[in-house]
Amino acid sequence: SPPPGPQKDVGAVEGHASTLLVGGPSSLCELSPPSQAPKRSLSQAAPRSRSAFSFFSVVHLGSRLPRPDFSHVCLDAWLGFQGKCYYFSETESNWTISQESCEALGASLAPISTIFVKRYKGEANHWFGLRKEEDGWWWSNGTAFDNRFEVWGGGRCAYLNQERISSSLCHTKKHRLRSRPDDYVLWKQKTYPA
Repeated sequence: SPPPGPQKDVGAVEGHASTLLVGGPSSLCELSPPSQAPKRSLSQAAPRSRSAFSFFSVVHLGSRLPRPDFSHVCLDAWLGFQGKCYYFSETESNWTISQESCEALGASLAPISTIFVKRYKGEANHWFGLRKEEDGWWWSNGTAFDNRFEVWGGGRCAYLNQERISSSLCHTKKHRLRSRPDDYVLWKQKTYPA
């Protein structure tokens, strides 16, 4: 139930009424269904009304999406790590076909970090999203590789092996390491676009 004092319904946000009371110099109270996500920003302040005891301002809250259940942010058999989901495939293909099959599933050959390499080396040989072009190494998302780790071998396509990052001819068949943003990251991108 709402706290005593003046309040005003500021309208529906995706079917839910939201009221925000801003009172006195230091009190702030929000009335909103508890299942909804925190507010991104406050905007469109309404005129202030003063009483003998305190003053209150009603502020309209921006639109937001309800927060889904994030008990599983990655699909079954995918590994969650630092906001992404990773899948170590059991099938093998060349680098190009591996990238195409990942894209068909809404994923890509994974760009990986040094921390990821230290934690997950030891898996069978898996292609990931790093390829050598004429002007250097590039990630499959189009960004330049920053040489955060050494790539061993003389090939043009990188893979994670039992010991380190190596490279091989791109037509060689290997497992693939897929990645995609986890469900929480995707939800945040929809709710709070940049």
